[in-house]
Amino acid sequence: LVSFLKVSESVDMNNTSTVTNISSSLLESIIGAIYIDGGLKPASRFVFEHIIKRTDILEIVNSFNYKGRLLEFCQRHGMKKPKFATSSHGPDHNKTFLCTITLNKKPIGTGEGKSKRNAEEGASKEALEKLQILVKEEN
Repeated sequence: LVSFLKVSESVDMNNTSTVTNISSSLLESIIGAIYIDGGLKPASRFVFEHIIKRTDILEIVNSFNYKGRLLEFCQRHGMKKPKFATSSHGPDHNKTFLCTITLNKKPIGTGEGKSKRNAEEGASKEALEKLQILVKEEN
């Protein structure tokens, strides 16, 4: 739909952020118009058919950034920055990555995955869970 919009020449349509903002505003306007014209039922049906049905919920769930959350948690609680050590094994076409996270030279999380990122995320999730428990016990 964005390609049908008439926008000022000063708008940079090559900027991903700009296009995303315009797209979300356009979609919000369409849903609002459907709601005003027909009510909640048609608007809900539109959202379900054109958004929810086409959204990969697992992809959203799996995109939770545990590594970022871990780094924020450590900073917020005055801890040192954790160190990530990643290794791999197996043939090039089927590698498995292993990540160990240490804090103050003590291992706090390990993770394994088919990519370095997946291994780091798994280790970060484990580390975050352990650290949250430790902080709760201290308080």
